[in-house]
Amino acid sequence: DAGAKRITVELEIGGIELVRIVDDGCGIEADDLVLAVSPHATSKIADAEDLDKVGSLGFRGEALASIASVSRLIIRSRTHASESAHELTFDPSVDAIPNIRPASGRVGTTIEVRNLFFNTPARRKFLKTPNTEKSRCLEVVRQIAMSRPDIGFVMRNDTMTLLDVDATESARDRAVALLGRELEPELLEATFDVFDDEHGVLVWGLVG
Repeated sequence: DAGAKRITVELEIGGIELVRIVDDGCGIEADDLVLAVSPHATSKIADAEDLDKVGSLGFRGEALASIASVSRLIIRSRTHASESAHELTFDPSVDAIPNIRPASGRVGTTIEVRNLFFNTPARRKFLKTPNTEKSRCLEVVRQIAMSRPDIGFVMRNDTMTLLDVDATESARDRAVALLGRELEPELLEATFDVFDDEHGVLVWGLVG
C-alpha cells in the first residue's frame, strides 16, 4: 500500500544477522514512526467497513511490534512532503521507548532488522543454518514477486544477488523471469470466479 515501484531485500548471514528492506514508496510521516512499531496500530484499517475489503497480508498491527521486541530495529523513512528523512531506532535490551531523530535519506522507507532473537536464546537456537534461512527468505520474496509483477524486486545475500526482476505489466513475463524461459510454452492461463453482488472470489493464475 506504499505505492513502491521497486523493493530491495538484503540479507547478511542468511538474514540471521541482518534483514534490510528498502522501498521507494510514499514513506512514513515522522509522527507515525512510533505508531508503526506499536502493538495493534495499523494503517490498513480506518473504520469498521474496511474489515470487509482488506487486501493486504495482515492488518492487525502486530508484525513490526513483534519484530521490534526480538531484534535491534531501525526504520528510516521520508515522505514527498518532508525536507528530510527521520530515523527510528529501538533496542529492547536498552530502550524503554523508540528513539527518533532527523536523518538523511531519499523518499521511501528502509527497515533494518539486526540480530534477530538476540534477546531470546531459546528462539534463536531454533534458527537453521544461514543457507537454509536464506532459502526460506528467498522463497517468500519469490512468492511475493510472482504475485506483484508491477513491482521490481532485488534480493541479495551478503555479496551475492539471488533475484533481480524488473517491473512488468505481464504476469506471464514475471513467471518466466522467475521460473525460467524454458517453461513459457507450457504455461496456460486459468481463471475462476464466483461473484454474488459486490462480494466474491476471483482466482487467476498460470498452470503448466
